[in-house]
Amino acid sequence: MENRVYKNEDGKVVSGGAADQHFLKKHIENDSLLTFIQNKARQEFKDKYIKTKTDLIELGEMLKMYYQVLKSGEEIIFNIDAFYIYDKQRMRDLLDALDFNYRIGEDIYNPVVLGVW
Repeated sequence: MENRVYKNEDGKVVSGGAADQHFLKKHIENDSLLTFIQNKARQEFKDKYIKTKTDLIELGEMLKMYYQVLKSGEEIIFNIDAFYIYDKQRMRDLLDALDFNYRIGEDIYNPVVLGVW
């Protein structure tokens, strides 16, 4: 179980899924999402899914979608079974490689510790 924390724009400490959202937002705004994937994803994931620059760009787009869904507030925990996920296995492998949480049905994967400050 991950215990991630992040200071948001107001200097407040956030944790759990909120920390993931702030973290992704920072990388999206700074145009560093692809570098983040290259540096943080597990090697076996990169060996399987990143063969070309286009592959990396597609993974970046998938993470942007993950961020947008969570930001919208429609999902508290990202649902891999959603109809708009066209490559469920690749999305699941991406989130696992980065330890981001998601759900399939009622099962939660890569849960995070929530903190209260």
